Amino acid sequence: MESSTSKADIIIKPVLKAAVIPLALSVAGFICAKIMANRSVNLKGSSTGTDDQVSYLKANSRKFRDEDVFHSFSSACMLSTECLEIQDNKHVLEEEISCLRLRLDELQKRESDLEMQFIRYCNLKEQESVLMELSNMLLLEVARVEFLEKEASSMEAESQGLEKLVGECLRASEQMEYWKSENGLLQRKVKKLLRKARRQYHVIREQDSKLEAREAEALGIHDAQETKAKVIKKLEYETGELRAVLERVQDEKKGLLARLALAEKSAASISKTEGEGVKIEDYTGLEKELENLKKDRAAEIKELIYLRWSNACLRQELMRNQAQLEQQAQEKDNNLEINLEGRAEIGKCEQCFGNMSSDQEHPKRKKLFRRLKRWVEGNEKGRGRLDEKERHGQVTCFGRNSVSDYAEEHHVPRKSCSSASTHNIRL
Repeated sequence: MESSTSKADIIIKPVLKAAVIPLALSVAGFICAKIMANRSVNLKGSSTGTDDQVSYLKANSRKFRDEDVFHSFSSACMLSTECLEIQDNKHVLEEEISCLRLRLDELQKRESDLEMQFIRYCNLKEQESVLMELSNMLLLEVARVEFLEKEASSMEAESQGLEKLVGECLRASEQMEYWKSENGLLQRKVKKLLRKARRQYHVIREQDSKLEAREAEALGIHDAQETKAKVIKKLEYETGELRAVLERVQDEKKGLLARLALAEKSAASISKTEGEGVKIEDYTGLEKELENLKKDRAAEIKELIYLRWSNACLRQELMRNQAQLEQQAQEKDNNLEINLEGRAEIGKCEQCFGNMSSDQEHPKRKKLFRRLKRWVEGNEKGRGRLDEKERHGQVTCFGRNSVSDYAEEHHVPRKSCSSASTHNIRL
């Protein structure tokens, strides 16, 4: 709107100038013509004034003549004198009239000259008005040319702006094509990642089932280890009881040795009169008891050695189990870090794909994270359980033999201890 009003002002102002200037010139010419007419009227008035004076003088002379007729004869002399004076004045007046006629001729010539000048002036004024109109037309044309130049410059600016817009549109189209290609590549990557995620999901599912089976096995192994720990505690308790029994047996042995010494001394002091058959039987019985006691002692010593050895083996196994548990904890931490990084990468992939289908993927994502967590924890537990299984297999193989040997050896000393106790009771 502002541009249209400015253009209208630019067009109207020169038109107003072109209309006002000729009017002003025509008014000035009219004023000049009036002034010149007034001057010519004044000149004509002056010439007519001189004619009036002449006619007035003629009328006066006529009046004087009439007065001379009507006057009395007594004033004839005076009239004659006056006539003479009038005649003298006539010559003067004629001279003045001739001068006035000459002046009239000059004034008429001057009037004709002035008329010619006025005509020339009018022609010049007309030419000047024409020139003013032409100048106004030129000004209008100049203004129009300037307006057209401004329009041309504005059109050039608009064309440059349009060229810039076209360039920007081309750049935007190129960027759109580039981003479309990038979007296609990203969609392909997302599809690949989804395929990998599905494969990993199936693998994780299989591993989850395997881990559940391993967890069941690990629970069985844990129960077996608890039973082993209980057996170890029982064995330690039995070793303590056996040590107490050994101490009692040693005390009994010392008592028996003292009795043997007393029996030998009493046997030496016994009279030779007693029957030789009785001495031989007592001696052989004592020898048998000594041999049995020696065997019992050797068996008890073997039992103590075996119990100490089994205790040391069990302690070593406990130390190994503790070291393995520490290693498993470290491996868990490392695997957790690795899995967290993997989860972060998977999370990024899911975020890229989540822009397309975020509402449907949230529960799937949570399930996938849970399964990944279970899979990681299951891997760590499974490794620990496998190591425990192998060690447990070795321990069970070793433990079965050792327990069987221990049962056999433990069974024999108990018999020996019972026999020794019965023998002591008999004594």
